[in-house]
Amino acid sequence: MIEFCDKVGCGNLVVHGINPVFDDNDFTLDDVREMNIRFYASLIPALLKSNVTVCLENLPVGRNRGMDKLEGICCDPQDAAELIDTLNGMAGREVFGLCLDSGHLNLIRRDPRRICFFFDLKYKEVTTTSSLLN
Repeated sequence: MIEFCDKVGCGNLVVHGINPVFDDNDFTLDDVREMNIRFYASLIPALLKSNVTVCLENLPVGRNRGMDKLEGICCDPQDAAELIDTLNGMAGREVFGLCLDSGHLNLIRRDPRRICFFFDLKYKEVTTTSSLLN
């Protein structure tokens, strides 16, 4: 897919991370973070041969071990920024960014103003989805 995006001039590719359903297993957020580092790191060789940026998305998943929200990979702004910085450090250049899904922010009740300020230039894509929460 990275090669295809490069050929057609699509500079940003949103790639959802690994988010196992926590209620069905014993994974912690740290476990999921490590899984995602390995997964996204496997994309680095193809990314370095292209002009494509892979965008990680804030994906809510489910509750587990005392979590009070539907937290998942890249839902916490500090964790997401650190993950993106770690991956870009592994690549040696900026090949990862963030796709912010506003509907997902609503699901986990995060303030978009705080998130937007925190990420500064890491944003590559913003998507709007409908989440009906009052």
